[in-house]
Amino acid sequence: IQFSLTVSIVTYSIVIIGVLLMTDCPLGAAEIIWLNVIIDTFASIALLSEQPDELRYHKEKKSTGKLITSFMKVTILSQSLYEIAILIIILVFGDDIFGIMTDWNFRHISWNQTNGYHFTLFFTVLIYFQVCNSINCRKINKNQKNVFSGLIAHYHFILYEVLLILIHLYLVSFGGKGLRVKPLSFVHHLVCLGFAATCLLVDLIIKLIKYKEKKVHKKVKKEEDNEEDLVLLANVIQNVPQKVFKIGDWLHHTKVESI
Repeated sequence: IQFSLTVSIVTYSIVIIGVLLMTDCPLGAAEIIWLNVIIDTFASIALLSEQPDELRYHKEKKSTGKLITSFMKVTILSQSLYEIAILIIILVFGDDIFGIMTDWNFRHISWNQTNGYHFTLFFTVLIYFQVCNSINCRKINKNQKNVFSGLIAHYHFILYEVLLILIHLYLVSFGGKGLRVKPLSFVHHLVCLGFAATCLLVDLIIKLIKYKEKKVHKKVKKEEDNEEDLVLLANVIQNVPQKVFKIGDWLHHTKVESI
């Protein structure tokens, strides 16, 4: 849930911001489909492949408990804002950072052999962000600071992540005009991965920061009191017939004695 929400917030936010700032959307339709369907699917399968080693240490939660905890909300918001900020920097200053032609005035109909590198780098950083963030989502509790703990033992996760990166490399190298991408050099891929890997540091900083959680003791106490009242009411209702019969017997005996 944490991973899916982060991907959705970042993707839709950057699409809206890109449309407002630039001539054309920085992400094409095929790129958005790849990001929301393929990436989400691969990363979700990778996360589900992990063994539930730590479930025995978790307290049993009621069916009325919250699906998204307060710390998850903080993490989702922080990661989303950080990724959006980095992507905006690449969108605005990417041509200067990588020394390439800008795609600010780029449109689908103006595709040629010289443009498209700027948006391809932007798209690659976005993909690598989700790869690194999926590693963060292996450990979603505040006390789980080492997201690489047990990673070697869970080789399925590593295989899925490697496969995801290989598919992206293939799409970038041979996608062409259909995906609106251009082949990138090995150095460019490393730089994009370096930008994305910083979200691992952001996750660690979020877990190290101390903040006060909202107190819910009164609410929990109120719920417990309501449950006790319901149990008491049920016992009273259950004992009503017995009380009625006892009263009836007492009246009957009283009437007989009076006669």
